[in-house]
Amino acid sequence: MQPVVRWAVGVSAVCLKCLLSAAGFLMQRKAHLLERQGKGKKDSKPLLVGGIVAYLLGSFPDVVSYMLLPEVVCSTFSCLQLVVVAALAHVWLREHVRQREVLGMAVCLAGTALCLGFGPRPRALHSVDEQTVAVYVAAGLGLLAVGMLLDCTKDRCCWRGPWAQKACAFTLPMATGMAYALGRVFNTMLSFVEPPHNLPWGAVHEPLWATMLMAMGLLALTDLYLNMRGARQMPAQVYVPTSFALSTALQYFQSLVIFREFQHMGTRHAVLSVAGAFASLVGALCIQPPTEVLSESEHFMSRTEENSCLDHGVLGA
Repeated sequence: MQPVVRWAVGVSAVCLKCLLSAAGFLMQRKAHLLERQGKGKKDSKPLLVGGIVAYLLGSFPDVVSYMLLPEVVCSTFSCLQLVVVAALAHVWLREHVRQREVLGMAVCLAGTALCLGFGPRPRALHSVDEQTVAVYVAAGLGLLAVGMLLDCTKDRCCWRGPWAQKACAFTLPMATGMAYALGRVFNTMLSFVEPPHNLPWGAVHEPLWATMLMAMGLLALTDLYLNMRGARQMPAQVYVPTSFALSTALQYFQSLVIFREFQHMGTRHAVLSVAGAFASLVGALCIQPPTEVLSESEHFMSRTEENSCLDHGVLGA
């Protein structure tokens, strides 16, 4: 595949992935909000199923983009998903954005454009230090297991002190970001391995390729499970920016240290690309609203419950 065609297909794939993933998460969030308002499963179930389907469909262009583009470009360009989520949550879920969030969206887009313009381009496959990758993946899987364990047991354990409770509240987005970033390691490694012939039966003769594919699938299912928990337990504009920021920072580390995507670039292009990547990350952090400010959707649910209680009180009187 020609480099220009490879670049165009990769960018188109990552754009499609951003749109499908954002739509899937917001549909799941809307379904859970309807359940809290007492609408029942009849109104919320189609949205929930549609959100899961859209999220799963977004995984296919995601895999394609990481096989065609450098990881730093894919991870930086994914900030478009965050901008789309914040904008649609403002309109559809009544989780309003303010001036700071709008500024964060602008910074995200500017940083993405800078990384796209000066970042690394698709190139021929080069060698990678498999030992470094193995150590990094083992450490990451261990931390992911600890994060998921803390998130599943936080309601049954007594966490003392306000700092411990706040730290425990962020175990879910931390685990989500780590699961996504680790999945991208296996996804990128597929670029360094020749695919087997005569698929699917040819995968039996290429255990390394098949193992990477299975690891990607397991981490994708883990990411889906954690995102479903996030849509149920946390506001969209708190959960999404936090998990996004962590996964993006981890992917920057993977791009610089694990896959060494900047080693053949000039100093000027490397500096501008890194500046754009971190600008998009700063913009993502700016989009996150203060946790003490309730979204209008939660106020709406509170007013609905209060009105219901008043109605029962009037009927009882």
